[in-house]
Amino acid sequence: MTEAMDSSSSSTKSNWTYDVFLSFRGEDTRTGFTGSLAYELRRKGINTFIDDKKLERGEEISSSLVKAIEESRIAIIILSENYANSSWCLDELLKILECKKKKGQIIQPVFYKVDISEVRHQRGSFGKAMVAHEEKYKNDMEKVQKWKSALKEVANTSGLHIKDRYDVEYIEDIIKEVSKKLNRTLLHVADHPIGLESRISKIKSLLEDDESSDDVRMVGIHGLGGMGKSTIVRAVYNLLSDQFKCKSFLANIRENSTNKQGLANVQQTLLSDMLGDENNQGDVDRGITIMETRLCNKKVLLILDDVDKLDQLEKLVGRRDWFGSGSSIIITTRDKHLLARHGVENTYELKELEDHEALELFSWNAFKKSTPKEGFMDISKRAVRYSQNLPLALEIIGSDLFDKSIDEWKSTLDKYKKIPNNEILSVLRISYDNLGYNEKQVFLDIACFLKGFNSEVCKQILHACDFHPTSSVRILIDKSLIKIKEDKLWMHDLTQELGREIIRQESPSEPGKRSRVWFHKDALQVLMKNKGTEKIEGILLSLPEAQKVQWNGDALKKMTNLRIIMFENAYFSEGPKHIPNSLRVLDWSGYPSPSLPLDFYPENLVILNLPNSRLTLTKQLNVNLPNNPLPFKFPPFKFPKSRLPFKLPNNHLPLSKTFSFKKHNQMIYMNFKKCASLKKVPDLSGIPNLRELNLNGCWELEEIHDSVGFLDRLVKLSAKGCYNLEKFPSRIILKSLEYLNLRGCSKLKKFPDVPEKMEKIIKIDVGETAIEELSYTFGNLVGLVTLCLSKCKKLSSLSISFLELGNLKELDMEYCLKLEECLKFFDITVPSKLDLVSLCVDGCDLSDEGLHIILTCFPKLTNLSLSRNKFESLPKITQELVYLENLVLNGCENLKQVLGIPPQLKYICALHCNQMTPQSSNILLSQGQHEIPNLNVFVPGTEIPEWLDHCSQGASMSFWVRNKFPVIAVCMVCAEFNHYIQFQLCLLINSIQVYVHQSYVSLYQDHVNLFDLRTLMSSQQWLELNTYLQHGQWNLVQISLAIGAVKWCGVHVYKKESNIKNVAFTSSLDPIPPSDDTKKTVAESMDTLLMSGTTDVHQDSTLLKDGCHKEDTDDKGKDTLVYTNNEIQPYIYSKIWSRGISSNTDRVNSIREDESSNNDNDKKEENEWNKKSRRQKIITLAQRMQNHVELRAKSVKTVMSTVSMGTQIFLIGGTANLFKIYFGIQEGEELLNASQCYLIKTSSPTPGLLFISNKRVVFLPENREYQVLLPKEMVKTVKQEKNLNKPVQRYIDIIFENDHKYRFFGFLFYEMAFKHLQKALSKEGSSEERKLMIDS
Repeated sequence: MTEAMDSSSSSTKSNWTYDVFLSFRGEDTRTGFTGSLAYELRRKGINTFIDDKKLERGEEISSSLVKAIEESRIAIIILSENYANSSWCLDELLKILECKKKKGQIIQPVFYKVDISEVRHQRGSFGKAMVAHEEKYKNDMEKVQKWKSALKEVANTSGLHIKDRYDVEYIEDIIKEVSKKLNRTLLHVADHPIGLESRISKIKSLLEDDESSDDVRMVGIHGLGGMGKSTIVRAVYNLLSDQFKCKSFLANIRENSTNKQGLANVQQTLLSDMLGDENNQGDVDRGITIMETRLCNKKVLLILDDVDKLDQLEKLVGRRDWFGSGSSIIITTRDKHLLARHGVENTYELKELEDHEALELFSWNAFKKSTPKEGFMDISKRAVRYSQNLPLALEIIGSDLFDKSIDEWKSTLDKYKKIPNNEILSVLRISYDNLGYNEKQVFLDIACFLKGFNSEVCKQILHACDFHPTSSVRILIDKSLIKIKEDKLWMHDLTQELGREIIRQESPSEPGKRSRVWFHKDALQVLMKNKGTEKIEGILLSLPEAQKVQWNGDALKKMTNLRIIMFENAYFSEGPKHIPNSLRVLDWSGYPSPSLPLDFYPENLVILNLPNSRLTLTKQLNVNLPNNPLPFKFPPFKFPKSRLPFKLPNNHLPLSKTFSFKKHNQMIYMNFKKCASLKKVPDLSGIPNLRELNLNGCWELEEIHDSVGFLDRLVKLSAKGCYNLEKFPSRIILKSLEYLNLRGCSKLKKFPDVPEKMEKIIKIDVGETAIEELSYTFGNLVGLVTLCLSKCKKLSSLSISFLELGNLKELDMEYCLKLEECLKFFDITVPSKLDLVSLCVDGCDLSDEGLHIILTCFPKLTNLSLSRNKFESLPKITQELVYLENLVLNGCENLKQVLGIPPQLKYICALHCNQMTPQSSNILLSQGQHEIPNLNVFVPGTEIPEWLDHCSQGASMSFWVRNKFPVIAVCMVCAEFNHYIQFQLCLLINSIQVYVHQSYVSLYQDHVNLFDLRTLMSSQQWLELNTYLQHGQWNLVQISLAIGAVKWCGVHVYKKESNIKNVAFTSSLDPIPPSDDTKKTVAESMDTLLMSGTTDVHQDSTLLKDGCHKEDTDDKGKDTLVYTNNEIQPYIYSKIWSRGISSNTDRVNSIREDESSNNDNDKKEENEWNKKSRRQKIITLAQRMQNHVELRAKSVKTVMSTVSMGTQIFLIGGTANLFKIYFGIQEGEELLNASQCYLIKTSSPTPGLLFISNKRVVFLPENREYQVLLPKEMVKTVKQEKNLNKPVQRYIDIIFENDHKYRFFGFLFYEMAFKHLQKALSKEGSSEERKLMIDS
């Protein structure tokens, strides 16, 4: 593809390196708003470019930064107070606006605490900056003027104005908008989008130049079919759509508006796209009213593609004032006059491609590359000249000449000379004339009848006409005359018009004299006025709306060469009196008569498709039968003579001339689906080649003739849901049968005898029947692979021959209530050929004895479903099923014990096994210890397995990995919930969401689920996890689970497939030991963090800045390595763990030894703590830590979760930074106090941080689910309360003016916390005095 196409093709596919580029003034917002925004964008998996603060700044932006801007899909411009001071920022802005125009880049201005008018008119700080630039660049005032224009342009662009809300709220809004734009699916433009750029540019300029009333821009594009009008507007839509919140692309309006209801549907699509209104308006006029009232104030982008009637414009874009100012409307049509009639003044005629563009497009089709092969240049130019640079013609001719020799090219092009090149139809007909007879007939049938049909159905129909569709369709595809898209046959509108025009020219004014009739008005004329002739070979009547067709039934009589009848959505006043015997396809949905005409004897009929018909086949049932002297029988009810449905013949017709399903050797398909009046299927012995018989849903069907059981070629026989069927062939010898479905035939009591072996049978479904036994000949179904007997509640005998079914692999006997009677045939002493792989016996009242028989007789099972049965134990013999991989035990309410499990079991589901013992649940969960690949176990239980490598209380956990993502099993303990609920697993690597899984489940008691993470992913998704890792470094992995209430979660590493040394948990030793100096600093910081109810470790945060990889030099000139987050974080966790898990002496001494290295800190702490002895202080701390972590179910888990927040505080740089990131800082606001504690809720205590500032009271929970954020002025008082049950635990109540109370407890230092809260919330005292509390 040429470079000229780069910009246009960018609108058709994703060529962006970055999702978002951030343009900002570093000194204003880098460590605040912009830093937080970048962090959250990346955490959401949005690839964000933010320049390095150490980047050397020069007079011009670097080439790498220019490249980053060009390769970003969205540019967020954060206009802060000092933004315009930087020439670098202003140059960034110019480049961004250039990319917006040329590449369709999306821009999102953010006015950060600046007035938009100051940016637009360069006042205030922006005005001062421009004055300074004018002085500095007085010799280059053009640059300054460009900056001013850019600021004005961006100020006039819809953006986000940050004023009086918290930063975090604005950040959430930005992320939602960015995600919405990134998730937009672009329209497919073209396989080879040649020559689009200049045409797109012209259309954009017309939109900008249109100064019509109300500033609603309307542009019309016209030209011959095949010029690429649709291609152009799809590219324009991709380019412009991000600039509009309301947009709609209405494709194929001509085809979709063939009637009033069709136009209403198009209008409904417009309203749905613009307003999200899914309600069916139903009426065009009502839709107009909605558009006038609801779109008049909205800026919209609307594309109307392929309009061919003024009525369509009037109903969809009647007046400009229907739409808001700034709206853009683009219309494509083949009729220029139509645009003028609607008042569209700005129009663009789409012309042929330029010579070099035409040659490139031709080459892509003829040679599969952008230029001709060596030696083909001159003849390629000759072919392009013949095509007159018409895009569609170039594609067709190029494809026609593909892979042919020069001599073949010359011969073909010589033939092209005979056709004028100045008309589209002539160009298209060149390829048509080059087809053979079969290909022409197939092409014409597709153009007239079959466009948009399923490709396999089309081939079946064409085969019925003896057109050899397999080879013919392939040739048509090679010549680009048709395409297969989503298994449907498609052709371009012009190509279809070519075929139909060829037919129309056969008789322009008389449809009855054409070979094919496809247009519903022509078909109605032929049928209702009896205009048919012997020339008609096919007739299609597909009405846009269901309607009654009033005819006399004689219209088909003259069509003696008719091959195809296709009628749908039409209700005929009466049945046909004659149907031509030349017919190959009779496809008539809703056939109106009880029987086919008596003189209908189509010897070559292949497809008889009469679904939803009134068919009873009464006459066919009563011909050629010994007890009936007449070839017909009167209907069971009487008509007045004047209203007889058919004319009685004077003489009886010869039997050889009546349709009695005799001697139809060509018929292969017969469909009577949902023929509600059909009671009997007649003798079909005269249709020996029948391959498919569909009787589904024939509710009144009582009998199927015995002859059906002897059709040697029958492949598929289905009578599903025939509730009244009692008589089925008593014997079947169906050598070709592969599929038999009698499901739901609830009156059928006996399965037919099978006297001979049937080797091709694959599947039989006789579920929900009244069958009582399987005959002794059932074993002759030797090819049977799948048998469904589900809900055969009367079945009590399988017969001994059942054991002869050596190919049977899947057996479903769900709810066969007499299963144990059937099992007596599985005598283990009798040799059996059965080799079942899958068995379902759900709901069969299976006892322990019956279960033992099943486990003994089917040792090679891989899938076994035993749900809702009565057995009490899973016997030890189960472990001998060495092939069993999937076991389902749901709802086995009596199941208590599991005595053995197969070694290769991968899937175990035991939901709602209420009596299962914990020991049995643990046995099933123990499969995880064997590291079975793709394991998934779901069992009752309340405890998480002890053998897991890591566990955490709550619904989330985190750990570190390096080099390769490990194979892990995830475990969770889920609380009961009595309704279906969504389960969601979210996986993040380095704060980037890389995978989300969702499913649904219902639990009526606590359960434990253990599953190999790979079971949720495709193999490709699993391999892609490694692409998110930073190799050579530690990577943070976070897993969150959402399924009702998750009490515990954990993870187990598969040691056989993963190196445990490359995985680190919170309690593990540091895999990469930091230097002694780093350890010392971390220890001091962690002690400060744990020992203070009011913490601030900001002074130590310089060690942990993101992206800090350089080596700093200390005062002695030595190089000291500064660790990154991923390297130091495991060590930080281990230090906190070692200090907080208990109050034993070793831990206390460890803390004391680390603290002894800093005498200054000792003195300061001695003064602050009233000079208490150090030992007493440490003991008290340890006791309080122990009390704190024991507030929840398990202290180990509490420490893990508490440590998680502590480490986050440390990494972010103190509680002040944490507060700023989550809640922002209001003007004049100071953080006064931060205490780690619990908030009492109705369900359970929630741990988190309580912040007090001079303006707000904020509680940040560790799970981020339940936040408290209220103005401090609303605080009425602070009280102390005692816990009567546990006096050691005291409460602090914060009561607000509305008397709403929040209760907190679990403070590490209760007295200090209460004292600080009182002072912080006091209205007395200076801010300096209150500010000191944060340093305590």
